[in-house]
Amino acid sequence: MNDAPRGAVLRRVRELVASRHVREVVGLVAASFVVLHFVPDVDVGPYGALNPQHLVRIAIAVLGVGIGAEIAASTLGERNGSFLTGLVGGFLSSTATIAAMGVRSRADARNLGGALSAALASNVATVCQYGIVVASVDVHLLLGLAVPFGLALAAAIGVAAFAARAVETGSTPTAERPRFGVVTALLVSATSGVLAILSAACSARLGAIGTVYVSAIAGLVDAHATAGSVASLHEASRIPTSDATLALIAALTANSATKVLLASLTGTRSFALPVVAGVMSIVLAAWLGYFAVV
Repeated sequence: MNDAPRGAVLRRVRELVASRHVREVVGLVAASFVVLHFVPDVDVGPYGALNPQHLVRIAIAVLGVGIGAEIAASTLGERNGSFLTGLVGGFLSSTATIAAMGVRSRADARNLGGALSAALASNVATVCQYGIVVASVDVHLLLGLAVPFGLALAAAIGVAAFAARAVETGSTPTAERPRFGVVTALLVSATSGVLAILSAACSARLGAIGTVYVSAIAGLVDAHATAGSVASLHEASRIPTSDATLALIAALTANSATKVLLASLTGTRSFALPVVAGVMSIVLAAWLGYFAVV
């Protein structure tokens, strides 16, 4: 191999290894391994609603999505990188993705377009993951959800595509680093913990009222886990399709309320308002689909 090309390759490798992004990823992975190894995976606190490891995972997700957004935008450009970050991050946690993008928008107004694109793209993953979870338990229930969830998915894709087109082609992220600090990640995790306690408390008091109420309350924290439990009940013939469908849409609505809350707490007004409008349009599409087939 010629010395000149070999030297260029070695320089590129050294630059990559020495880059801030690689150091951050390595540091996050190492810290995650250490923390998750020692943090207990048990239910504690009021109503047994808090799981320390789950809360740590949420904090790690916020940090990871923030770092991933910078890397993707630097590598692929603001438009493509932001959309991909939101879509992939949404499968991990759409609420964490929205919170991380809210922080990014607050760090510098020039990050707004990319942050909105990623935040709204994460909702596409939310609806898709709903379908995957339900289908893995009871494919017949998924057929009953075809209209409401089909419309919700169409709305999510439309909103995400509109936001992505608004990002300037070829634009690059700003040099100023968004402050995806530990404090911000812990605040998001703490908010999820508070919602978990409220959800458990309401479920304990309203459990006898019905699956729909409990699903809506539990959806504040984890809509996908709720989807799995409702699908299991339907598969076991313990609830009819109409009640299962209503419960799942109620859980989606409650989870959307959590997204609205985090977008408002972490982002600027210019970020929060479009995210709220986009999220609510998805919820509205789901409800319209539900009432269309009732």
